[in-house]
Amino acid sequence: MEVQETWPLTEAFSETFLFAREPRKLNNVLNSLATNEAIGAMGDAALDRVMLARVGFLEHHPDQFDSSVQSAIEELKREDRRADEAEARAMEALAFQAVGKIKEAQEDLKQADALGVTDWLVAFRLSLTAAHLEAGSGNASAAMLKLNTVMADAKRRGCVVCETEKRLELGDRRN
Repeated sequence: MEVQETWPLTEAFSETFLFAREPRKLNNVLNSLATNEAIGAMGDAALDRVMLARVGFLEHHPDQFDSSVQSAIEELKREDRRADEAEARAMEALAFQAVGKIKEAQEDLKQADALGVTDWLVAFRLSLTAAHLEAGSGNASAAMLKLNTVMADAKRRGCVVCETEKRLELGDRRN
């Protein structure tokens, strides 16, 4: 069974890894951000800011998750875009972990989980983030168990982007 239900950030998330290699895609996000801000589509502009920060993160610049991303997450919260907020918080948790802010990373993941999002791809992303944080805390066996469980579920569901997501989560940023 293939996963049918998706959200804009979920769809874009798997593509962010390619932006640095394809400047046209990055320019599209920059143009989208400018357009969304110009027309007052603040939630969509917030997504664009999160995606740009994600590009920086994937290019080994976790500092891209700055106050503008915090503002973007707050905008998603105001607009009750729970799935997008949960994924943005998961991305931010990984950035926090990368700069040694473990408590902040754990808090972001906790807040994302508390949103109670039922979208399967969002739950998948949160599980990957939880496994990554678990591994970072020195509990590699629990992290691998979680990772194997979530990947087995992804395979059963026929998730096409899940293997790429796993590679990104584990720090493998090759094509």
